[in-house]
Amino acid sequence: MVTIKVKDHIAHCVSNDDGAQLFIMIKRIVDRGEAVTVSFEGIYSIPTSFVNSAFIELLEHYHFDRIKKLLLFSNTTKQINEIIKKRFAFECSRHRSESCCA
Repeated sequence: MVTIKVKDHIAHCVSNDDGAQLFIMIKRIVDRGEAVTVSFEGIYSIPTSFVNSAFIELLEHYHFDRIKKLLLFSNTTKQINEIIKKRFAFECSRHRSESCCA
């Protein structure tokens, strides 16, 4: 298992570009079939644009079951948990007919 401490790699978690940087790191690890824990230590909130670029983009490459199995989170807040959960739930409901998020 690999742990990515977000603050060690990204100065501000506010934009699509910031999320895209994290996405690249996550994808490299998941491509190898390894689990990755994303640590939000010292980060208290993140916007939807960051979540979309960092995590929701993974749905373009992997089935949701694989993401659930290999992507973990630590040192989160209620806001971070809720926004990630809501965005995945929304995208999975949108794409259910395509079975990307069964």
